[in-house]
Amino acid sequence: MVQTYIIRVRRSIREVGLVEGMSIEVPIRCGLTPRHGEGFELVRRMFMNKYGIDINAKYAWSPIWPGCFDIEEVK
Repeated sequence: MVQTYIIRVRRSIREVGLVEGMSIEVPIRCGLTPRHGEGFELVRRMFMNKYGIDINAKYAWSPIWPGCFDIEEVK
């Protein structure tokens, strides 16, 4: 089983190809998230590896582009 964290882009970041309104799905295998909250850390790491942008677990953000992201939902 896979949980999907959806990160919504609130402001465009053209340097890395992220456009306002787009959603990025980050799938996490359930076996990797045994405790509440750990999934957000995995999402943060996976997103950082792909885009070089750090996001926060409670409300997504970037130190370079603050306020650009929201973690929209968890399926």
